[in-house]
Amino acid sequence: MGTLVGKVLSPIALAAFASHAAAAETAEVTPVESYLMSKGNMIVQAFPAASGMKGIVVDNGAEKRLFYVTPDGKSLLAGVMFDTQGANLTSVDLARTASVEPVPQSSQSADSLAHAWKQAEQLKWLAEGDADRVMYAFFDPNCAYCHELWGMLRAPVAAGDVQVRWIPISILRASSNELNAAIYQQAATEGVLIPMAEMAKRQLQPATVTEDIRQNLADNLALFRQAGFRRTPMILYRDRDKGQVKVFEGAPLPQELAVMLKKE
Repeated sequence: MGTLVGKVLSPIALAAFASHAAAAETAEVTPVESYLMSKGNMIVQAFPAASGMKGIVVDNGAEKRLFYVTPDGKSLLAGVMFDTQGANLTSVDLARTASVEPVPQSSQSADSLAHAWKQAEQLKWLAEGDADRVMYAFFDPNCAYCHELWGMLRAPVAAGDVQVRWIPISILRASSNELNAAIYQQAATEGVLIPMAEMAKRQLQPATVTEDIRQNLADNLALFRQAGFRRTPMILYRDRDKGQVKVFEGAPLPQELAVMLKKE
């Protein structure tokens, strides 16, 4: 998870944030934004962020994501930004960016989520860990937040706290199919750890999509769509207290992951 140190947002600063948001949306387009748009993405919202950065909401046609543009306009950052007192500034930005807010839990009925869980059990998932507690995670190999989630789960998997069943889907780029093929093929011969680590480091090399893999990806995506999911990563897990299936959209904060993995 990216960690950036910036200024504390006081109430006065927050007011200034709101008052200047409209002006920021019409500000000069930076080089990195031009690059994103040249690849078919749309910048649907822009606003000033901490430490001289610019927050942008990027729509690639399948989902919307929040990114930060560095002051020189040449680099793009994804992750959570904290100030010098440990406050989560990204949560403040997300509160002003309704288009990338997670789907509320109430929008998914308990019955529909339980049905999604049963269907997920039948998919061609890739397991990490052998714990009794299971978590399903839909991911696209081109999704930076999926890379972030994989990193966050290293310690819980190693500690035997959870078995993560990764479900590959292809929704972000054309290359997602070939990268998912590489993950499936390497996982079959070397285990899932190596291809997932290469994915997170952006070192994964594409592979030929066989008919079996094409069908697996189609089945995975069909459940993702039928369940009403929209973005990656999408996590299905069971509440420890009541055993109910719940869903979490996006890469969780450490405290949110702790709730998902709460012990009895």
